Amino acid sequence: MAAFATVDETINSNPLFQDFYFPPFDVVEAKHVQPGIRILFKKLVRSLLSSSKFY
Repeated sequence: MAAFATVDETINSNPLFQDFYFPPFDVVEAKHVQPGIRILFKKLVRSLLSSSKFY
């Protein structure tokens, strides 16, 4: 078994990546925050690098 979850597994199991009107604070745990921030940061960097306005 892998030591680290894949991005898809993290997104599927992380309540911060589910669609919601109000954050589901009753199910969010500390273990969800770091992977969530890492994935969002990677998406942001990828978006900035692919943007034609990025210099």
